[in-house]
Amino acid sequence: LTVSRLVPEKGLLYILEALAPLLRSQPTLEFHVLGDGPMESHLRRRADQLDIGDSVAFLGTVTHEQVPKVLSDADVFVNHAVGNSHWEEFFGVANLEAMACGVPPVVSDSGGIPYSIRREGVAKVVTERSVVDLRAAIRELVENPDEREVLGEQARDYVVDTYAIERIGDRYHKLVTDEI
Repeated sequence: LTVSRLVPEKGLLYILEALAPLLRSQPTLEFHVLGDGPMESHLRRRADQLDIGDSVAFLGTVTHEQVPKVLSDADVFVNHAVGNSHWEEFFGVANLEAMACGVPPVVSDSGGIPYSIRREGVAKVVTERSVVDLRAAIRELVENPDEREVLGEQARDYVVDTYAIERIGDRYHKLVTDEI
């Protein structure tokens, strides 16, 4: 699953390229895309060209309240944002939302993603624009349910430890009181 705007900088073409051999060789495997945007028709065409169109489901958008349910139904979350001269991923909220739902993430090292995911062992972080690295990381999780489960648990623990509202409030309070 990916949750994303369907725009070039979100790296969805890289994800399709990485997933193509996996989707062709494992008929029960599916890739779900939650979101919409100007690239949808191009992504559908590319999926068909790669002979994986029947394994890629474009879910459109859902309400924010429905996102945790969609995330929780996924086995692996993928975000392969790619920076360019005008944009880079600043933080990657969708990554943290997936992690909070216990879904093991495979993400690129684009922009602020390494800053938001600073602990080792809570995500598979791959080199931006590397289809080979992306495919290997996804394959590893698809083929190893025990590793998926452990990574999902560690991802959730990290988000709770780092980004729970209580933690953010404590840090903000400390920042304000230390400066006075």
